[in-house]
Amino acid sequence: MNRKQTWFQSDPQQRKSSPLLKSAVFPPTRATLACCVMFLVNYSRVRKVGRKEVNKTKQRKVKLTEALSFLHYSCHVVHRNVTPASVFVTKRGTWKLAGLEFTEKVGEGEGPDNISVQPWTSRAPKMTQPDLDYISPEVQTSSTCSVLSDMFSLGMVICAIFNSGRSLIEAGHSSSVYQKQLEVLGEQVNNVLPKVPTGLQEAVVRLVSRDPRQRPTSQLVALIKYFSDPVVQALQFLDVINMKDPTQKTHFYRTTLMEVLPVIPKKLWFLHVWPSLQQEMRTQEVLAAVLQPILKLISDVTTDEYENIILPHFRGVFNVPKSIQASVTLLENIHVILEKTPSEDVSTDILPIIYSGLESSTVQVQVAAVVAATNASEYLDAEAIKKTVLPRTKAIYEKSPTDVSLCLTVLGCIEKILDKLERSAIIDDVLPILADVKLQDADVTVKVVNIYRLMLGVKKFGLSVNLLATRILPSLLPLTVSPSLNLIQFSFLLQTIHEMLDHIDKQQRNKLKLDNLSLASSPGEKRLLRHQLSSDNMSLSPFSPVPNVRIQDTRMSSSAEDFLSRRGSSGIGFLGHSFSGKSRRL
Repeated sequence: MNRKQTWFQSDPQQRKSSPLLKSAVFPPTRATLACCVMFLVNYSRVRKVGRKEVNKTKQRKVKLTEALSFLHYSCHVVHRNVTPASVFVTKRGTWKLAGLEFTEKVGEGEGPDNISVQPWTSRAPKMTQPDLDYISPEVQTSSTCSVLSDMFSLGMVICAIFNSGRSLIEAGHSSSVYQKQLEVLGEQVNNVLPKVPTGLQEAVVRLVSRDPRQRPTSQLVALIKYFSDPVVQALQFLDVINMKDPTQKTHFYRTTLMEVLPVIPKKLWFLHVWPSLQQEMRTQEVLAAVLQPILKLISDVTTDEYENIILPHFRGVFNVPKSIQASVTLLENIHVILEKTPSEDVSTDILPIIYSGLESSTVQVQVAAVVAATNASEYLDAEAIKKTVLPRTKAIYEKSPTDVSLCLTVLGCIEKILDKLERSAIIDDVLPILADVKLQDADVTVKVVNIYRLMLGVKKFGLSVNLLATRILPSLLPLTVSPSLNLIQFSFLLQTIHEMLDHIDKQQRNKLKLDNLSLASSPGEKRLLRHQLSSDNMSLSPFSPVPNVRIQDTRMSSSAEDFLSRRGSSGIGFLGHSFSGKSRRL
């Protein structure tokens, strides 16, 4: 082990204090999947995809810049071998800088201090020297280096990313070839520059400048506009989330991550985002905030991804004690979980959450449970609705009957579970709620009217003619002149009232007909009454297209014509006068 390795290993706190570095002193862990070289070889395919992949590579370049900034200004060392082979890709898709065998200590002054180093030489084994293709010019020409030498190497790595993994200098382990290719480096940069994103081009040109004074520091590179991307910043924050306090975490999960999650590559959801969320689920202080991006992931992933990746860990949240806000968040979004949950797990894992919420002593959780029952109504059986959902919903309503928001929530639940209720439950629980609701808010009015409309004409719902005429219509008719209703709401109300009146008309007419039948004393009278009430024997005037003109019955008209024809043939006119104009003595 050389002295550079000894220095970095001797300070384990320094080595572990940055998540951006991977120590080269110890063997790579299983988390290390691949070297950056493998990524660069295939980058020509990556460049053909969309903005999400661009954000991914942005975040990776930022990681290298931050790692160098940590080395330069916290550890006060120069890396000296920033190459693709020194960059490792973890299983979470994060780039980490390794290859610390050649680090050198530099001064802690403000400016970049130069230190003396051995240039690359063919007389020493190449495995004991930095990669010649990425070495900065001053190392070979003046045997000196500084933190700006690492920035040259970083610029060469970035160029290789956009050059199908090939370095702009390919010296073939020959210092003389290196010098020759260094002379035409500017031309090579110009050739690859069109492939580099516009926002990064100026920085790349300055990074690979032969004059160290033209190169930006790692701190300045991290501040360029190209890296000021919300997605990149969010992924960076996730890397150091364990160092943040609960307030910062809560704001990040509820706001920042929710905004950028749709544009983060889906691959990074499982490699980078989900592991952090999975860890935070164990912390009650931030569970309510963490649930929001988790529910967003559940909504957008496939059923297989949910069952195999998310559910095994997410199931632990169902039965553990939760804060009020966490319980409310989970209940209000229970339908999102139900859509992806296997049918055999619904009754054992999900529905108990709703029942537990309905029995809660906290009003917010109770109301959220009513919302959950509304959204999960198709999964609830009639027995559970009868014994748990409806009684608890009624009890919750009775605590705050004047709360408009609560009324809408309760009415929405009743509307959804109505088809699964028995007649006794409707008469004992539903109708009293509808009769008690204050119909002052337009939205509440529409909800109540719609429930009445659903019940109209279905015998099991118990909406009798007597109830319609004496209780329901008297409560609805004044609303027809309510100024709170808009045109659509007014039309809906009036149409429902008309349907109620038609229902009363039909039922009452049938009842009166049957009553008249029962009053007939003899079978003959009953038959006569049935004949009179039959619609087939009702004398209706023939239709006339001319208003107020009655058309005579054709049979009567024909009979009169026959009579006059017969009288005319005998020469006798009307009232004893002949149609010939001569009078006849009687």
